[in-house]
Amino acid sequence: MGAGYHGGFGSTKGAKSHQKAVEEKQKNSLIDPKIVSEMERNNIKFTRTNLVFTTKDKTGQIIFLEIGKDDAGLKHIQQRHTREFFEAFSVKKEDIPHFLYKVVREGNIVDNHIEIRNGRQTITKVYDYQGNYYILTGVGTNGFIVTARPAKKE
Repeated sequence: MGAGYHGGFGSTKGAKSHQKAVEEKQKNSLIDPKIVSEMERNNIKFTRTNLVFTTKDKTGQIIFLEIGKDDAGLKHIQQRHTREFFEAFSVKKEDIPHFLYKVVREGNIVDNHIEIRNGRQTITKVYDYQGNYYILTGVGTNGFIVTARPAKKE
């Protein structure tokens, strides 16, 4: 029997390309092609290659996360809120995308209100997921997650 991807071969070209393919498949499993088509039909602004996940919450609203940048999206969330997610719920940086996907998809919305931030209309949503609260602040009217963080249930 061969060692497969174990036994000291983990740093070989073949193992690295296999791992990259596995990671890409996992990422794509959070992207629903039907929702992407619906986003395109509705002229929702997004970058297909930057999508991390697409889903709908229990109200039927499309919610999506892109890789983003320092001030919005996954990059912002990981740079600014990783510690909060880990301290509150032991969620590691690399697990944040899948975790947020589940919160949005399976969580119940306990608050949903419009705020004006920096002169722009944004939606703040609070989800109750497995008895814990999560705030997605600045969800664009198009469903783009600007930022997310855990919150205390009050």
